[in-house]
Amino acid sequence: MSFERNQIEQPVPLVSGTAATSGEALSRSQRVLGLLGKPIFMAGYEPIQTPGFDLVELHERKSGAAITTRVLEIGYHGDQGPICLRPELTVGVVRSVIESGQLASGPLRLSVSGSVYRLSGDQSGGLSQIEQVGVELVGDPTVEADAEVIALADSALSQAGVMGSKIHLGDVGLILEAVTAAGLPEETRKAIVETLADAAASGKGLEHVENALEHWADWLVDQSRHKNTGQSIQGLPSHDLQRLFHHLVPDVVGRRTEGDILGRLQQKWAMSERLPDALNKAARLVHELGGLAGEPAQVFARLKTHQTGALAEKSRQRLGRLVELLTNRYGIDPGRIRIDLGVARGIGFYSGLIFSFHAAGPKGIELAGGGRYDGLASVLGLTDGPDYGVGFAIGLDRVCAIVGKAESAQTQLTYVIQPQDDSALAMSVALGWIKNLRAKSHRVRLATPADQSEAAGQIWVEVSAEGEAHCADARQLVEFNQKLMMERLIES
Repeated sequence: MSFERNQIEQPVPLVSGTAATSGEALSRSQRVLGLLGKPIFMAGYEPIQTPGFDLVELHERKSGAAITTRVLEIGYHGDQGPICLRPELTVGVVRSVIESGQLASGPLRLSVSGSVYRLSGDQSGGLSQIEQVGVELVGDPTVEADAEVIALADSALSQAGVMGSKIHLGDVGLILEAVTAAGLPEETRKAIVETLADAAASGKGLEHVENALEHWADWLVDQSRHKNTGQSIQGLPSHDLQRLFHHLVPDVVGRRTEGDILGRLQQKWAMSERLPDALNKAARLVHELGGLAGEPAQVFARLKTHQTGALAEKSRQRLGRLVELLTNRYGIDPGRIRIDLGVARGIGFYSGLIFSFHAAGPKGIELAGGGRYDGLASVLGLTDGPDYGVGFAIGLDRVCAIVGKAESAQTQLTYVIQPQDDSALAMSVALGWIKNLRAKSHRVRLATPADQSEAAGQIWVEVSAEGEAHCADARQLVEFNQKLMMERLIES
């Protein structure tokens, strides 16, 4: 029996969400990776390599819904439980630090890079492979450490060719304080934290949580009126209780079962009065925080007026000191810094400071993000030692896209390299120029007799046997030499 070739050898496509990179795109990616890594290496951050897959439990312990709902499980590993492709890099680094016992000798500065894999977080079930470059400063609780890490991220992006990015600073501790100040039960606070994390992972802001809080409160009041009673949650029919559960708790909350959580809810929550009032109060406080965004001095003044309490004052002072360090010590333009206390990204993971870098322009795509994760090491098993950490991750693909657009705008001109004479030495030097320019993603080729030096879109570069470049247009020569000088400075 025989089969037609097209019946048995259909093409096998790439997994959706992944890509093969080659040619100019691969060259750019490798070059950008090197540029990002240079200031990190110069700052004394030692590289560390973490496994490509982990036990799911490692990420469930602290990461929150922003990560755990997007974990790609790939099976079980003996009696250790389910394993997954790593959804982020920080947890693996902190685990390695705990296992090595290095924290006893003082703060650690580590750099890490590699692929992370995440599900889309929606019903599509899509997969994303994301290339990241990041650092972790573990064991240092100071605001100086925060400033060092943020300034390092800024330096890395600048070295790679991303200029003028906007730096957003926030503090998830204020959001948690607002929820606590509303008088919500512990389980409710956890549910709201998960909702915030999930909203942040989906690109939603605090208004999503505010609306959810109001919705929950209205639903509870409506249930109470419908029954015309102030009954406690213990008296709810099971279907009503399950409905409340699914409103308040995301689909994935660690390894606890729905029955476990419902049992704790039944023991602690009073439904008729306290919970709706607390939810509405939390909504108001979250709304106030969501409006605190803008230029640092203005936000600090409003924070001092509208948000009282020890944590709010501590956050205000720490953020103020951070802005001072970034501008005075590291020379970052204060006009690039924005305080945004309505940012909820990573709230299930971070403990205080959060920050992100956004490309200049109306769309402001996020290029990097990070924050402080004090307490993470203890959750992962640290029994003795300083439990502090701050770090960032840069999205390599996004930076390459930004740099690629800038290069496309700058390199639409073609460099036409012409040897000064017909000697073998002059030709060899010209070919060397072509090779070097192509390695930097410039459009370049060797001159031919048919070329016109005045042709649009071309810069005619005559190269001598001694390696000197000459352009017919003096302005073009200045720009050409300035660009080469900047590239040599970056490489040196």
